Amino acid sequence: MPPFFGQRSSRNLKKVRSKRSQENSIKNIFLNSLIFILTVFIGVFVYSFSTKQVHNRNSFEISFPPTSDPPPLSTIYQNNPINESPIEVLNGCGIQGMAGKFSRFLREHNIDVLNSDDADHYDYTHTLIITRTGNVQILDKVSSLLGFDSQDENHILNKPNSSSEFDLTVIIGSDYASIKPVMEFWQNQN
Repeated sequence: MPPFFGQRSSRNLKKVRSKRSQENSIKNIFLNSLIFILTVFIGVFVYSFSTKQVHNRNSFEISFPPTSDPPPLSTIYQNNPINESPIEVLNGCGIQGMAGKFSRFLREHNIDVLNSDDADHYDYTHTLIITRTGNVQILDKVSSLLGFDSQDENHILNKPNSSSEFDLTVIIGSDYASIKPVMEFWQNQN
């Protein structure tokens, strides 16, 4: 009896199955061989690495130069405390990086510079120190660092601002080159 449409004879099915099993066995032999070769390769690598680590008996010593006992941090802080009055430094002369340079100078003298940015415009002819909270101590310290008299009305302004987070604002004017302490600091930095 001939097979129905879509049915295969049992003989044809056996041929197809035997052909597939031969293909699968070839694939399995290839994959097993590949796994064996990789295992041998990794084993040789591990052996080589371990023998280098075990047989390399070169010893070395680390020695540090003798040092004197450093002073405790509390002593350093007591001798040179950071002023806790926050100030801002603004670039009012238009020369790029000027606020950062002034901030570095003030930080070197333990002034707490929290903001270094551009001013509202670049037409300031004089460097200004503006008091925001009336903190006379920080005004005196910053004005003396910059070489200004704290009573100088060309450089010192009193503009109280209770909403300001800064005690003092320094705006760098186009006269920055006449501020000798800052110029000397920059020359010593180079």
